[in-house]
Amino acid sequence: MIVLLFLLMSIVLLCGRYKITNDVYVNKVSRIAFNTFAIFVLFFVTCFRYNVGYDYHTYYNYVIAEKSWGAEFFEFVPRMILLLARYFNAPLMFFAVINGAILILVIKEIYDESIVPFESLVFFITMFYFGSLSTVRQWLGIAIIFYGFRYVVQRKFIKYLLCVIVATLCHTSAIISIVIYFVYNFFSVPFALFCMCVGFLLGPKVMNILFRIPVFVVYEHYIDSGFTAGGNKIQYIYYLLFFFSLIIYFLSKNRAKFGRLISIIAVGIVCSRVFGATMGGRMALYFYVFFILLIPYLFEELKPSYLRKFYLIPFYLYYVLFLYTDSIHNKGYTNYILYFFKGDK
Repeated sequence: MIVLLFLLMSIVLLCGRYKITNDVYVNKVSRIAFNTFAIFVLFFVTCFRYNVGYDYHTYYNYVIAEKSWGAEFFEFVPRMILLLARYFNAPLMFFAVINGAILILVIKEIYDESIVPFESLVFFITMFYFGSLSTVRQWLGIAIIFYGFRYVVQRKFIKYLLCVIVATLCHTSAIISIVIYFVYNFFSVPFALFCMCVGFLLGPKVMNILFRIPVFVVYEHYIDSGFTAGGNKIQYIYYLLFFFSLIIYFLSKNRAKFGRLISIIAVGIVCSRVFGATMGGRMALYFYVFFILLIPYLFEELKPSYLRKFYLIPFYLYYVLFLYTDSIHNKGYTNYILYFFKGDK
C-alpha cells in the first residue's frame, strides 16, 4: 500500500504546476526533470511488480504452464507476447511489455492532446490505473484506441481503422470502438444525448426481447450476471461524473471545445446500462477513457480559477479509499511486491 501511495505522491509533487524560482528557464528545465522522474517511478512500479492486480496470477500461470489456455486462445498480440515470455523463460517480460506499452500510449496521448496534462495524468492514475494492472489485455486495446483518437480528430479514418484492428487483436471487445469515429465526427451533441436517453431507458427492454429469440438465449446469463455484479458501484461514479459534465456543458459558453468528448462518453453510459455492470462496464471503458481528456476542460469552466488546484482532491480521496478498502479485503493491489524479491511466493 505504501508503494502505491508513494506513486501518487510522486505524480502530484513532481508533475504539478509549481514554481521553484521566478526564472522561466529554470522552471521549464526543472519541470521536465521532475516529470521525467515521476514517469520513471510510474513505469518502474508498474512493470516490475509481482502479483499486483486481480488477474496477475492468472496471467502468470498462463506464462509458466507447459500448456495453457492463454497460449492457445489469447488474441494474436498478447499471445505472441506470452509465447515470447515463455521462450525466454521470463514471465516478467509479459507484464513489462504489455503494461509498458499501455503507459507509453496513454501518457503520449495525454501530453500531446490534453490541455492540462497534469490533471489528465492524475485522473488516469486515480480512476483507471488499477484496472490497467489487472485486465491487461483489454487495457492494451483501450490504450491503442485512446492513442488513435488523434486520427479521429484529424478525420483520418483509415489510420483510426488500423488502430481499431490492432486493438481488436489485443482484445476482441475493442471492435466496438469503431463507433467513436462516427459519433465524434457526425453526431451533434444534442443528437448523441437523445440517443443516449433512448438507449438508457429502452435498452434493457430491447435486450429482454432479443434474448427470447432462441439463437441469442445462450448469451443471456452474461447480461444477468452483469446487473448483479459488484462492479456496478464504479458505474455510479461514472454516472455522477457524466452528470457533472452535462451541467458544465449546458452552462458553458465554450461548449464546442469539449462537447463531442461528452458524446463519446455517452455511448459508454448506454453500454453499462444495456449490458450490465460486468460486460457492459468493460465495454464502456473504451468510451469512459476519454474522461482523461475531458476533465481539464471541465475544470477550466469552474470559477473561481484559483480554486482549480483543489478540484482533484475527490480523485485523490477515491484512490486512497480504494487502497484502504482493498487492504482490508482482497489485497489484490496493496500487498505490493517487487518481482525481484518475490522468492517462492
